[in-house]
Formats: sequence, structure tokens, C-alpha cells
Amino acid sequence: MKRNKGFKLVSVGMIGCMLLSMMFSTIIETAAQAEEGGFYPLLITEISPNIKGAEDYEYVELYNNTNQPLYLNDYEFLYRYTDGSDEDKKLTVEPAVIAPGETKVLWYNKSGKTIVDFENHYGVSDLQDHVISLGGEEFSGFSNGGNRGVVLLARQGNEMLRAAYAGDEAAEDLS
Repeated sequence: MKRNKGFKLVSVGMIGCMLLSMMFSTIIETAAQAEEGGFYPLLITEISPNIKGAEDYEYVELYNNTNQPLYLNDYEFLYRYTDGSDEDKKLTVEPAVIAPGETKVLWYNKSGKTIVDFENHYGVSDLQDHVISLGGEEFSGFSNGGNRGVVLLARQGNEMLRAAYAGDEAAEDLS
């Protein structure tokens, strides 16, 4: 009788492991299918590389395309020379959370301007909670004349998404 209980216990354990294995492979397949289907949790919705006047208000806008908060420290950001003229430059983004369906502006604040300066430049208000710092050790701002882009890498280092612009299409104050 004891032998039979032990056999049942091992059988139940094996079935449990098989079910967990099937569940995790389904989650992985679902994530892969979502990526193949073009669903991305974080979107680059705008790049403003060429600002009228001083280059103090360049930015990238991100959108949380999910119903869950997204933590920017789960991603890596690169500045890409899409014309191949240089290697990718790592961008630094201050830690922040983007709420579901919300946007954040990653501002390259070259001259140490204030958020009020940024708001005045664009004629908007109440951006304090929506603008975060963008920088990088080797990043000196967006090129106005070259073909460039911003790349998002997932936590595992895989390229998840990229957005680019051609230098001849980056007219002043257009994004």
C-alpha cells in the first residue's frame, strides 16, 4: 500500500511538471507571436531632432502600448547611425515608469534648461511628470544632417524596435 501512494505522488509530481512546462512554452510562444504580429509594449512615437534656434529642446517621445506600467530601466536605448557612418551610441534615460496608455518625453537638455523653458518653447504646460532626462556619455545630440535613429533593446539585449529619420527630412521644429 505504501508503495502505491509513493507511485501516485511521483505520478502527480510528473504531471504537474509537464503542465508547468506546457504553460511556460505557451507563454513564450504567445510573446513570440505577439512580436511577429507587430505588437510592441513600448513605442517610439516621435523624434524631434532639429530645433529652431539652439539645440536645447530635442526629444524622443515614448508611448506605453499596454495595460500595465512599463519601467524604462527594463530597456536599453541606442542612438543609431543608420547610414553606417559610426557605431551605435548608448543613451542614458533616467529611471521612470510609464503608466498604461501614457507617454513620456525623453529630453536631451543640452544647456541645462528648466522644464518651464521646455514648456514655453513648445507652448504647453504641466509637463513636469511627463518629461525625463535623455543623455549619454558619447551622445552629443541628434544630427540635423545625417540619417539617424533611436533603437530600443529588450532586457535580454534583443533589438525590439527602432525609429529613424533622414537628415534631409528633419526640418526645423518638425518631428
